[in-house]
Amino acid sequence: MFRRVQMFGSLHRPAVAVIGVWDPLVREHSRLFNRLRRYSKTRPRDTLAVLLWPHPAAFRGRRCDWPIYNTLPAQVALIRSYGIDAVLVIEFSRRDADKGAAELIDTVVTHATIAELWLGAYQSLGRCRAGSSPHILAISRKRRITVRRLPISRTGITGNRARAKLSAGSLRQAISLVGRPPMLKRPTRGSTIFVGWPAGTYKGVQLDSPSRLSGTRTMRLEIVQHARGTRLHWPDRRVEWIAVVDGPARSRARAREESR
Repeated sequence: MFRRVQMFGSLHRPAVAVIGVWDPLVREHSRLFNRLRRYSKTRPRDTLAVLLWPHPAAFRGRRCDWPIYNTLPAQVALIRSYGIDAVLVIEFSRRDADKGAAELIDTVVTHATIAELWLGAYQSLGRCRAGSSPHILAISRKRRITVRRLPISRTGITGNRARAKLSAGSLRQAISLVGRPPMLKRPTRGSTIFVGWPAGTYKGVQLDSPSRLSGTRTMRLEIVQHARGTRLHWPDRRVEWIAVVDGPARSRARAREESR
């Protein structure tokens, strides 16, 4: 069993499913979701995105140090905005990161009837043999799931580059790579969020929803260093959604220019 499994949305027919982390959700992911939706309309199928949270690589060090681009509620809302019928969130613990394709696919099929599974050209579902392509095919065949491999794309490269910019506080460069600013949702408990970004002052814009990028009210966001990682202090409990549009790297660069 995984730490937590939640379904957002509903399915009424066998589904075409994709599995990924989707953080950050880059332009190539957007095209994939649009393609999935168009494909499902030509067949009696619903669409399902299986969202793994957090990125399994986050457990190679301290999870709180891993930079997230969007908070989990924002990720779900963004995926649903592309017309995807449902998002199945599978939350990992450190122990879950060692599980393979069998545990993952079994978890998915207990919550949905899967007709097709779309995977990236070289996508695995776990480490070593347990997540390998032959193992995925064998498991899927037993469950009567058709596996379809997608063309090679740059989603992983783009995501890694964006996370690197995020880790440096270079928000504008990360946004340029992703195509949209990081989206955060007000924490349900407490007033802080672990984001894994560098400590400093950031600029945010209040939004009505994560799928609407227009916003007028700007606000100052403070991320501070704690023993368990960097935390964002939520600036106003009346605000539900915030897009982060600028970070400390640009401020430091401006200060260097002014000091010359």
